[in-house]
Amino acid sequence: MAIDLGGIAKGYAADELVKILRENNIKSGLINLGGNIYAYKKDKNDKPFNIGIQDVLDVEYAKEIVQVKQDN
Repeated sequence: MAIDLGGIAKGYAADELVKILRENNIKSGLINLGGNIYAYKKDKNDKPFNIGIQDVLDVEYAKEIVQVKQDN
C-alpha cells in the first residue's frame, strides 16, 4: 500500500492561489488543478458557477451542467 499525497498538494496549491487572488483584489475565478476545481468568489451572494461535464463519447457535447459555489 502507498500513500498518494497528490490530493494534499493540489489542495495546498489551491489555497495558495486563492491568497494571490485576494491580494490582487480578484473578485471571482475558477481554479482547475488537473481535474480538481476550486470556485472562488468574494461575494457569497453571487450566482454559482456553471460547469459542463463532457460526454466521453462526444467531447463537443456537455453531458451534464453542474452549479458550484464557494462553501466557506
